[in-house]
Formats: sequence, C-alpha cells, structure tokens
Amino acid sequence: MRPTWESYFVNILNVVASRSSCLSRKCGAILIKENRIIATGYNGAPSAMPSCYCLGKCLREDSPAGKDLDQCYAIHAEVNAIIQCSLLGISCKGSWILSTNYPCSWCARIIAQAGITKVGYLRKYPSELSRDIFKRCRIDVKCMKEFDLQKQDKGSA
Repeated sequence: MRPTWESYFVNILNVVASRSSCLSRKCGAILIKENRIIATGYNGAPSAMPSCYCLGKCLREDSPAGKDLDQCYAIHAEVNAIIQCSLLGISCKGSWILSTNYPCSWCARIIAQAGITKVGYLRKYPSELSRDIFKRCRIDVKCMKEFDLQKQDKGSA
C-alpha cells in the first residue's frame, strides 16, 4: 500500500514546517509540478538576519494573528518557496503550492503573479481578500483536510 500523492506531500510539508525559526507559528510550503517537489519554504527571517528563534523572543508576541506583520522579520513560507525557485532558475508557472495555512493576501498576490494554478492548505486563515484574489485569478483552492491521510492508493505511480 502506498500513500496518495496528497498524503505524501502533506507528510513532507510537516517536516518542512518544522524548520521554521518562528516562535509563534510553524509554517511550511511546497511547490509541486507534475507530482515532483520543485521547491520548499518555511517562515523565518532572511538568511543574514537573526531570527526570533535566535533572539529568543517573538517581535510580535503581543499582536493578534494577522496584525502588525510589518513588525516581523519573517518571510512567509509561500514566498520563500517561490524565492527558492527564482534563485535556482525554476519556473513556478503551472505548479501548485501546498501550505500549512491558507495564504494571506500578500502571499495570494505573489502566488497569482508567479503563475501558480492551485493552492492546497491545512489550516484556515481569515482573509477575504485572498479569497477574492484567488477567485479573480481563477486559482483552484482546496482545504487538504478534505482527504484522509491514511487513505492509500493502489498502484498509482
């Protein structure tokens, strides 16, 4: 028995998210094209800067979710995955992105502009603007909680 492609990618996504240097929320993203991972990303400060993990303190610890994002060094997981593709010279066009959280509106704009055609996510995030962006850009969005991680494929390669 083999895992479905979706459960395979979700399991990998959880490992990617574990690399996050954010103290308040571990987020990960995987870019996938033709059932192959082309890039991964997790939330954290730019490479040359100290992360909250290194500082031992979250710069937004007193802020509600989705607020004061400009007070944080972290780059979101989705953006880091897209940047990784750019650095490696790999096109995101026609790929899909799997993310731990429903993308914020800033990430939704970047996803749309990168030519990504599908978004999968595990946890909800309150962003009506993201929903509008995805709808207007005809990007398919799916909550990955809709499938059973234990469901197995028989012989799908």
